[in-house]
Amino acid sequence: MPEPLPELEQYKRRCAEQASMLESLTTTNAALTGTMEELRRTIEELKETICELQGRLGQNSRNSSRPPSKDGPGKPKPKSLRRKSERKTGGQGGASRRAHGRAARA
Repeated sequence: MPEPLPELEQYKRRCAEQASMLESLTTTNAALTGTMEELRRTIEELKETICELQGRLGQNSRNSSRPPSKDGPGKPKPKSLRRKSERKTGGQGGASRRAHGRAARA
């Protein structure tokens, strides 16, 4: 029987190495795909948590059932429901403050 050609032996060895590498890469790919799916689920859970916390952060005594004492130091200033009057502040014009005190002595 004739001796196998050296090129054929090299080809067979290279094919065996590539088959082994392909199997290793397939296993690694499957593991990474599983990890990627877990990370996607984690990201979605974290997004939901962030939305919930941002909603809680925006609440105060005016837009929720929380008491004003729980608003914290950055609470909104109370707004008056009264409208601003067009009149000037102060007493009636022409009246002197001293005249209301004692009667003038003669």
